[in-house]
Amino acid sequence: FKDGVESERYIITDSDLILDNIKEDWLDKMNYYLDISDAQKVGFSLDIFNIPNENPLKSEIIKHESQFWNQPVQDVYIAAVDTTFAIYKENSLEHFIFPALRLNKEYMATHQPWQLTKDNITDEDEYFFKHISTEKGDTHWSEKIKNNK
Repeated sequence: FKDGVESERYIITDSDLILDNIKEDWLDKMNYYLDISDAQKVGFSLDIFNIPNENPLKSEIIKHESQFWNQPVQDVYIAAVDTTFAIYKENSLEHFIFPALRLNKEYMATHQPWQLTKDNITDEDEYFFKHISTEKGDTHWSEKIKNNK
């Protein structure tokens, strides 16, 4: 509810995020920035600072994701957010809508596939990589990890 009116905001997320160390007021923070900005969605930032050195894609991940840390405004970043984890404004039905914001390091999710190395891939990971297909809408990072494991 917002000002006594039922809100139609919604959240979309991927299932491969680790949200262990995120401050508890994340939902309030996301809603606050939706309220005061023209952003259509607000999401978590992604941790690029703790990727294992053994991950063969580490430098590529950091190079790609660094662009989302370049435009700070107050304690958020103007940055694209895909399905990683975001709350959307009412009537924002498009997946790749802009403008979008990412919260700062206090609200940083860990992308589980980026933590994988040749030494810690599980049977479940192996099954996933065996059945992954970009044609089915799987992420480009998963496809890259599959090809580099």
